[in-house]
Amino acid sequence: MTTATYTHVTTTLIEAPVEVVWSQVRDLLVLVRMVFGTKLDEYYTRGWIEGGSVDRVPAALAFCLRSGGPEMVVEGVGRSDREYLLQYCTRGRVMLVADYFGELRLIPTTHPADWTVMVHKREFSVLDGTASDYAAQMVAGMVDFMNGEAEAMRDAFTPKS
Repeated sequence: MTTATYTHVTTTLIEAPVEVVWSQVRDLLVLVRMVFGTKLDEYYTRGWIEGGSVDRVPAALAFCLRSGGPEMVVEGVGRSDREYLLQYCTRGRVMLVADYFGELRLIPTTHPADWTVMVHKREFSVLDGTASDYAAQMVAGMVDFMNGEAEAMRDAFTPKS
């Protein structure tokens, strides 16, 4: 049972055409690696599981967020190449978080030309019985992490000078 549901939305301007950004982030495994960086490889990545692949929806992948931590399974549950839309969720609970759902949408811009707006919405619940002060700290940490995700994605497509 969950006590509270939270929604967090980040909007990021990316200095790359929507087709270039989409060619990378439409692959959930690439997206996860982009967000978590090299730390993910240090910990553990099983990758696609249960016959999943970038070309299948639904498709699941498994990884750990910290060394020795519990395995997390994320499933791509929706994708539209026409609308530049990716939807995903976690299976089961991850630590004290349940019902995690994410939706990433890319929107091409006209000014500046050939840039992309990324709108990334995430919803999640905190498990019932979690102490309120700990839940508040956990939610604040997740919001900080989600803001960092947006920065990591922006930086991944920023031209290097």
